[in-house]
Amino acid sequence: MHFSFSPIAMAFSLYLYSAPLPAMNQAFNTGRLGKTALLPFICMGVNCFLWGTYGFAIWNVKVFGTAMVGLICAIYYTAVYYALCEEKDMLWNYLQIAIIFITGTVWYTFYIVSTVHAPYNLGLIASFINVLMYGSPAAELPTICRTRNTESMPIGTALATFLCSIFWWLYGLELADPFLIWPNVIGAVFGVVQLGTIARFYNEQVERPVAELEEVESKPPHEVEGLLVGTEGEETVDGEHTNTEGRDLLLGEASEGVNYDGINMRAKGGSPLS
Repeated sequence: MHFSFSPIAMAFSLYLYSAPLPAMNQAFNTGRLGKTALLPFICMGVNCFLWGTYGFAIWNVKVFGTAMVGLICAIYYTAVYYALCEEKDMLWNYLQIAIIFITGTVWYTFYIVSTVHAPYNLGLIASFINVLMYGSPAAELPTICRTRNTESMPIGTALATFLCSIFWWLYGLELADPFLIWPNVIGAVFGVVQLGTIARFYNEQVERPVAELEEVESKPPHEVEGLLVGTEGEETVDGEHTNTEGRDLLLGEASEGVNYDGINMRAKGGSPLS
């Protein structure tokens, strides 16, 4: 019985394509995108369309089927991004470029060159876009190095990128297909870079909130600016009473009221200050 790496490669591809799904569902439910980037979704859609076309041209149902699932995921992620983003003109610009590129590629490959050479041309272009998709998270590296925050580079996606590249590379060796071999070698390198970046800043990211909390708790209430100190109940703001409905942050066991630029608040166990 011949062993094939294709089922493992397909499984990791499906994991990679579905990795943003929880975050995008949460964004859709909350109405906030956070630090979600658009470029990886556009690259994913273009990449999957071209690989699906390549799989169809060489009659490889494994490549074709996997790419179609990824294309559906990319369309969903882009639709959610469009519904929530403020700069819709920028998204439309990306989409127009992607559609023009895809249409031009298919038209050139099948009608200008020939159907005989279509697999080669599609494989070449799809390999290039595949490298862009794997490398698109690297666009966040300057921001991550500056802020030392890896929120925009989830470890699950980085790990899936690395493993997906490894097993598609092995499947490419199995088929002796250079268009499956070389892009995934580069993808594995990008995966290592992403994992290394996350490992570099992970400890700092975990330790920073703890240090900030300890610093805030060590200060007396009148030195803590910009924080709401209170409990469920009433706040007195310019003589008017409003109900906080328990949404204010209770910091420690403060027993004194705090005055912020003329805004009087009632702290836990205390009384309004004038």
